[in-house]
Amino acid sequence: MNNRENLSINEFYRQWFGTIERADIDGFLGLLDDDFYLKGPNQPAITDKKTLRNSLTQFHQSYTEAIKWTIDELNIFETFAVVRLSEEVTLISRETEYTTKIEGIHFSLLNKKADGNWRLKSDVSSLNHPPPSSSHP
Repeated sequence: MNNRENLSINEFYRQWFGTIERADIDGFLGLLDDDFYLKGPNQPAITDKKTLRNSLTQFHQSYTEAIKWTIDELNIFETFAVVRLSEEVTLISRETEYTTKIEGIHFSLLNKKADGNWRLKSDVSSLNHPPPSSSHP
């Protein structure tokens, strides 16, 4: 496995999770492949940027996030990488400042573009526990 590629993929995820923590929707969307698939727990799959933008805008109006993540498994091929990572998120309600911690796993497919940059092609995530009660935040 190429150490340079490992560093490049780590940088991709620093950017990815950084855009989430900053509520940088344009930055987030810019890290997606043109043809992508996102599937979160208890949510329908999202495959278009307009729907994703609307979903993220609604979410960020209500919450901020602090994220800790670790790449657990990484397999790099010529133009794609398969990644399994663990994530611990602290959701903070903008209205009440109530915090909720969630932990989960992502299974992702990254696509290496002609310019050498990675873009997310697919991400399916799951929680390590039942989803938080809807009565909070």
